[in-house]
Amino acid sequence: MAEEVTQVITYDLSKPIKVRGVETKKLTFIEPTLGDLIEGEAIGEVGSSIFTRFLMARMAGIEIDEMSQITMRDYTALNIKLAPLLGNDDEGDGKADGANSQSSSPAKPTND
Repeated sequence: MAEEVTQVITYDLSKPIKVRGVETKKLTFIEPTLGDLIEGEAIGEVGSSIFTRFLMARMAGIEIDEMSQITMRDYTALNIKLAPLLGNDDEGDGKADGANSQSSSPAKPTND
């Protein structure tokens, strides 16, 4: 059986947030699953900010309330940078502009 490789995108926040009580300035996001999409649809309409907040939180491995702390500037930038993980890669290279794409294990917040 081949080893599964998960694409991740690490993003430096413009302003730190608290994750599990620890100040965090960097989040790492993994590709969502179909299950994540289905759970998100139960929370809000696809494309709504409620749905997007849920999906971003799930992809980053943090709580929804923790994701709510990000700035609008970061929210807008993340909508663009996470597109390749959602199958919305216009250039077909699998990389988001300005993001650090790499293969790795599941996402977790870092406090660099």
